[in-house]
Amino acid sequence: MTIPSVSQIPDPPDRGAADFDTKAQSLVNHLPIFQGELQAIADALNLLIEATPTGYVEAGGHGECRLGLSGGSLVLTGIGLGRMRWPDGSSRRVTQSETPLAATGNANSTLYYIYLPKAGPIEKSTTGYVIDSSGIAVKSGDASRVLVGMARSTSSGAWADSATQRFVLSHFNRRPLHLFVGIAANRSTGSTSIVEVGLSASERIEFLTWADMPAILSMSGRIANSTANYAARIALWLDGAVPNKGEFTQSRTTAGDISHAQISMCPFLLSEGYHYCGFGGGVNGGGTTTLYTSNTTTGLNAVVWG
Repeated sequence: MTIPSVSQIPDPPDRGAADFDTKAQSLVNHLPIFQGELQAIADALNLLIEATPTGYVEAGGHGECRLGLSGGSLVLTGIGLGRMRWPDGSSRRVTQSETPLAATGNANSTLYYIYLPKAGPIEKSTTGYVIDSSGIAVKSGDASRVLVGMARSTSSGAWADSATQRFVLSHFNRRPLHLFVGIAANRSTGSTSIVEVGLSASERIEFLTWADMPAILSMSGRIANSTANYAARIALWLDGAVPNKGEFTQSRTTAGDISHAQISMCPFLLSEGYHYCGFGGGVNGGGTTTLYTSNTTTGLNAVVWG
């Protein structure tokens, strides 16, 4: 079928502005001739798209998604076109309505890696990942599953993502995730070595980290030693120890004189997986160090990426 062009449409008797309008109307009158065939082409394209389960992904598109937590379940959400690729060249799109991954069957306090198969919903596994020769992170021993994140279950098996427990990290499109915890009452110690003085059950932050992204930790508060000329010490209590540059020490000539302590924004490149941080305290020589909670001035902050 030949579609008529404007030049093939007979000229009207008059020239000028009205001439253009007449030609345009004449072309419109021809549209019914090929309108049906255009619709047939569109229908065929739609059928082709529907017949391809993974959808079409342009070359180079990958990682256009983000893992998060919604309603107690892990959810993978497409970003932009939602393009994902596999080492063998296959691809699919991540939509805005992927099937969530509930906490059903989770073991307590367990780290899971979250993978996306070529078809179907996201899956959890305790099996780690490797970087394929294509540069894509895939499940170790199974290149048909692409890494999209990691998550840790709580002591009761639930998924969690809060200011004190950052237990869901996205592999793609990582964002800074903030953590904070304070102390509920004054905490004291007379230990000459740093020990945890906060309550381990409620005065810690817990988080996951990627091996290539630092966790940034800081602490601030009001501290004092009960004995003059002996130092009060506070520290980051990271995984049961004091990290490098994670301690503040100051002595006063007056007993009980308060110091405003600050451990500022320390980046730590930690092993991949689970970590915790609490409040450490101690003395230098003698006396008792107290961390004060008045006006919620003693607090522990962190930022992780995921």
